Amino acid sequence: MNAILNALARAFVSLLHPKMLWLMVWPVIVALVLWVTLAVLYWGEAAQWITAQLHHWPAYEWAVSVWPLKLIAAWFGWILLLLLFVPAVLITAVLIISIVSMPAMAAHVGARDYPELVHRKGGTFAGS
Repeated sequence: MNAILNALARAFVSLLHPKMLWLMVWPVIVALVLWVTLAVLYWGEAAQWITAQLHHWPAYEWAVSVWPLKLIAAWFGWILLLLLFVPAVLITAVLIISIVSMPAMAAHVGARDYPELVHRKGGTFAGS
């Protein structure tokens, strides 16, 4: 049990290194800027398209006809885009981290904590 706690403590110390924090934060910032830019450029058109597609659903037409659901149904396209925005940002950030940041993280941790570790295939996404 002590070996596990020791490994967790070492991992936590490595995680709090400024370089490691930066390697985890910048992909989220890049993904957020990318999706905010796309949202600014295309949000209105996307919401109108979703609303137009929803009008073909009988369940949506029923929801619009019922008074309490009318306000929610009127904004459903916007709500759906907003609910899709967060997963899109996170998935993009994870892809950037896996392709760009992980090799740098592996090299940093390997050089700092495990200098005797043999590096094979570069530790990249394509190499694994």
